[in-house]
Amino acid sequence: MCVDLRTCKPGDKLLSKHGMILTYIGPLPEGHYFDHEVAYPGGALGSRTHDGFVYRNKRLPEDHDIVAILAPDGSGDAPDALHSAPVSP
Repeated sequence: MCVDLRTCKPGDKLLSKHGMILTYIGPLPEGHYFDHEVAYPGGALGSRTHDGFVYRNKRLPEDHDIVAILAPDGSGDAPDALHSAPVSP
């Protein structure tokens, strides 16, 4: 994966490896276990590492890891995203 959520602004749209569009909320306070807060469709909140992973360790195939940072309106797909990464199997 080669996304860097440190380049995001609140409101940016994020593409998960399963095709879900999440919304970037903002960085979490320094010293927090995770680095960034995101919102799922429907409003549930989650967190991600700087490189878009759900977990630092023990990663699962069903995790909604971030593979691309989309245009702020969510338009485009991974190949046309502002920043993209190949989707890993």
